[in-house]
Parts: sequence; structure tokens; C-alpha cells
Amino acid sequence: MEPSGKMLKRAEQVLGRRGVAAKTVRTRLEDFRSTDPFDCVLAAHVLEHCQDPISALRQMRDLAAPPAKLWLVVSKPHWCNAIIWFQWRHRSYRPEKVAEMLAESGWLLETQHSFPTGPPSRTSRGYLARAV
Repeated sequence: MEPSGKMLKRAEQVLGRRGVAAKTVRTRLEDFRSTDPFDCVLAAHVLEHCQDPISALRQMRDLAAPPAKLWLVVSKPHWCNAIIWFQWRHRSYRPEKVAEMLAESGWLLETQHSFPTGPPSRTSRGYLARAV
């Protein structure tokens, strides 16, 4: 799900080249409703734009059926993110804060991932959590 049709089209193209067929929906997280639970949730740079990130994580958790996985990428504090902030006005979170928010919202943090190279190595951190 994504509010931008252009971003959804790009995601479908990239995933399609990898042999992944994804169902996409043009909507915002807080407006999305589903009757079927998901076994996997992917959220890349979503929390940074949410007024209440714990509520957003709870909404994601409510969409997932245990033991569903959450693949999460979050901006981390680094001076490079100041440059990105000028365009997107996003937040950044330290890993211990992300772990705390995951626990409070019904996710069990399984592992964290440091990106080894390029801009993500300075601006982002990956997390894998399981719905409990």
C-alpha cells in the first residue's frame, strides 16, 4: 500500500523483475482495511512520516496473522539524514527506540540489519520482527 500511484507502479515493476507478484493498493496505512490477514508486512521508511509511529506499528500488527513477519527499514540518526529532512521532513530513530516501539505494538524483534555500503549504511537500519 502506498498513497502515490507513481511509487506503486515503480514497486510493481521492480518486484516483477524479481518474479514477485504483489497486490498493491493506493491508500494510506490509517485508511486501509482488509478482511484477510497478511503473513508478511514490508514497511520501508514509513514510520518516519507517521505522527504516532507506535499506532502505525499496531495497525501493521492488526493486519498480520501470527507468526507473520515484519520487514522494516527506518531512518537512523546521522548527519546525512539532515539533507533528506529538507525534502521529506521525516524523523529518525535510534535502534533501541525502534526495538521499544516494536515491543509496545505487538511485534517481537528477531534481528537487526546494518546496511554495509552506500547511503543506506549511513541513513538506514533494517529490522525483522514477528507478530506475537
